Amino acid sequence: MSIIDKIHTDLMSARKNKNKDLIDILTFLYSEISTIAKRKINLSVTDSEVIAFIKKVIETNEEVITLNNSPKLLKEIEVFKSYLPEQLSTSDIKSIIMGLFLDSDLRRDKAAMKVIQGYFKNKDRKSVV
Repeated sequence: MSIIDKIHTDLMSARKNKNKDLIDILTFLYSEISTIAKRKINLSVTDSEVIAFIKKVIETNEEVITLNNSPKLLKEIEVFKSYLPEQLSTSDIKSIIMGLFLDSDLRRDKAAMKVIQGYFKNKDRKSVV
C-alpha cells in the first residue's frame, strides 16, 4: 500500500470515528498531496514525493513551534511523522554502505550514496560517512 493510500484509508477511518482533529490534519495532508499529483501529467505521486512533502511540512512546523509552542502543531508533526519511513541506526547505515561498496557494479560510480539517501536525515550523513 502506498503512503497516499494509507493516508486516504486513515482519513476515512478518522471520519468514521468522528475524530475531528485527525480529520483536519489528514484532510490537509491528503489535499496537498492531491494538488501535487494534479500538477503532474500522469496524475500520480510517488512515495518519495510524498515523503519529501511531509518532511518539508514537518520542518516548517518545527520552525513555527520555536516561535509559538502550539499543541496543534505538535499533534500535526506527530501524525505526519507516522507516515515517514523508519530512520535507520548508524550501524545499519554503515552495513548498507559497506554492502553497496562491495558490489562491483556500484564501486565505480556515486550511485551508492543515492541508494542510501532516503534512509537517514541530511544532518546524520556526515557522522556516518
